[in-house]
Parts: sequence; structure tokens; C-alpha cells
Amino acid sequence: MFLNTFTASRETYYAIIHSFRKTSNNMRNHNLPWKKNSDSKDKSILSDKYKLSDVIPFDKKKRTIEELINKSPLYLWRIIHTKNSNVSLVRNAYALLKIEVGKKWPKLVEKANKEHQLNKVKKIAYKEQRNGIFGGENSRFKKIPQ
Repeated sequence: MFLNTFTASRETYYAIIHSFRKTSNNMRNHNLPWKKNSDSKDKSILSDKYKLSDVIPFDKKKRTIEELINKSPLYLWRIIHTKNSNVSLVRNAYALLKIEVGKKWPKLVEKANKEHQLNKVKKIAYKEQRNGIFGGENSRFKKIPQ
């Protein structure tokens, strides 16, 4: 793709790709390996999200996400919800984890839901501010008369 759009030598292309990989590895603060697609059938799809059948290291053993959800959901929850974590689950795996954590620790789920809603509102507000309609007639955020 890069070689098709620009006329660059192969050495330049590989140097750029290698430097990108180095910086992206340095940006990850968590000690888990970078997730690549676990399905060996389809190599064209790369995903950073873990599926139920994917394996991550836990207690010097490698366990699947499904085992961690059933046996130690709090450990997995804390990995996902730490700042700068690179661990993310697919939608159905996260829903199962949320149910398991909600049974024993409902306050953690409530806190995560509140943070999620706050991030959604911030995203909408920033978008409206970029477009110049924040606080205006078409805005979701109205000025409160005093």
C-alpha cells in the first residue's frame, strides 16, 4: 500500500514499518503480549480484541478468556479497566464478564457504566465543539438561563 502511493525504496518502507512497530510496542504499558488474530484459517483479519477461545498468561499458566471469566473474573476485569491497558474483549466475551462481575461486585460494573456514559457525552461534546454548533440551536447541550 505504501509503496504503491509513494515512490520509495524497500529499505525506506521497512525502516518506517520497523520504527512504527518499535514505538507501538513502547506505548503499551501492560505486560501482556500484543494480540494477533488467533484463527489460523484467516490471516487477512488482524484484531486487537480477545475472543473467548484466546489464551493469555495467568499464574504462570496459559488460560483461555472463558476460563478466566469463570474462575477469576475480577482479575480479568482489573486488567481491562486499568489505565493504558491494551487488553480488550469482543462484545460477547465482555458481556459474559460483565454478568459474572456484576453478580459479586455490582459497584464495579456501575462505575464502569458511569465512566462509559461520561466518555460518550464528552465525545459528542467535542464533536459539536469542532463543528461549531456547541451551545447553539442544533446542539444537544443548551445554555442554562440564569
